[in-house]
Amino acid sequence: MDYLTILKTFRQGDRELRPLRVGELAEQLGLEPRAAVIWTVKLWRSMLIQPVSWRPPGIMWRPAPHEDITRIEGFKVTKRGRERLKWARRRAGSGTELFG
Repeated sequence: MDYLTILKTFRQGDRELRPLRVGELAEQLGLEPRAAVIWTVKLWRSMLIQPVSWRPPGIMWRPAPHEDITRIEGFKVTKRGRERLKWARRRAGSGTELFG
């Protein structure tokens, strides 16, 4: 599994106008719940996704201490995340390795 696959799954939720929850991510991709949490936090901290609910400024891009992110209403892809997906599509279309 790679971050682009995870990000594309969140983007599909955006297209369906249905923010994706961590549990749904696990179900759709066949991930263990803990793995879905880890991937979600990684993309969140990278500012590629964000929760759909309001967040205080100090914890906009990360979970609060002891926060159970499986209870967050859902996540949507940020502008930065959409740009990353466009970049990956252009790179894939050029025949160049993404990370080579």
